[in-house]
Amino acid sequence: MSPNNAYDKIEAYLLNELSEHEREAFEMELSTNVELVKEVELHRVEHDAMELLIAEETKQQFKAWLDEGQAPATATPTPQKDNSRWLFMGVLLVGLLAIAAYLLFSDKEQAPDNQLEKTSVEVPIEVAPIERPAMDTKEKAAPSEVEELEQAPNKKESTGPIAKEGQQEDSSRDYLAIVNNVYATPPMQLAMRSGNQEVLQQIQDNFDNKQFGVAIQLLKEQENISLKALEMLGHAHLSLQEFEEAKAAFQTILDANDPALADEVTAYYLLACVGQGQVEQASFKERVSAVLADEEHPSFELVNKIIGALELNN
Repeated sequence: MSPNNAYDKIEAYLLNELSEHEREAFEMELSTNVELVKEVELHRVEHDAMELLIAEETKQQFKAWLDEGQAPATATPTPQKDNSRWLFMGVLLVGLLAIAAYLLFSDKEQAPDNQLEKTSVEVPIEVAPIERPAMDTKEKAAPSEVEELEQAPNKKESTGPIAKEGQQEDSSRDYLAIVNNVYATPPMQLAMRSGNQEVLQQIQDNFDNKQFGVAIQLLKEQENISLKALEMLGHAHLSLQEFEEAKAAFQTILDANDPALADEVTAYYLLACVGQGQVEQASFKERVSAVLADEEHPSFELVNKIIGALELNN
């Protein structure tokens, strides 16, 4: 933008003579051109000073007209103008212009110094990343054979199957996956010969409809619960992955004097142990060995699946 064109644009902008499109374009340029902003402010100071002078002159003229209207036409001499006020206003205008010019040119002179300061700050920032990789590479150098032997015992201690909480969570998820893949709730039928037939039927219906929580509650409310009902209770807990409660129910059956039913629930007792991650206990291994030693055992097929899943998991 040429100086003359810039001057005309600034004047038109301050006098609100630009069209809406021209005003938007000019304000857009103001947002990016610092020098143009300073020029506009300088023009604005000049406008304010001129408006102040014009207002003062108008006030003096109006006062003079009032004085002339009140005094006699023949007796009143022509009043002389007070030039001291005009002199004061001129000095004020020159002072404002001097201040605006000083601000304009002082910013231009200080720009190179600011640029030098910015450059001096950025130089060490660029050098720092160059030295860091060399230090990291030196620190991460391959250990010698002696260092590896010295570190071997520590490594051995920290890599056990339950050394870290994250590893425990992973193992728990693996055991749950085995239970989910191997276990399916078997169909069961309660004997309806004794007890409250209506309640027994409610227990049976809730178990069949997989409402295991309701079935558990109703079973626990019964007195002198039978071993068959206890088996149903164990399966309801196992279906909800409540392994501790399931194992307790099946343990009661294993301790009772009913070998046939005990053989049926052995696999489910072992499955509850798997759900708890208790596969290294001696009692677990003993029961597994006893079942796998007899291919005619009622729990042989299911226990075989459990052991196969555990071997794949390892």
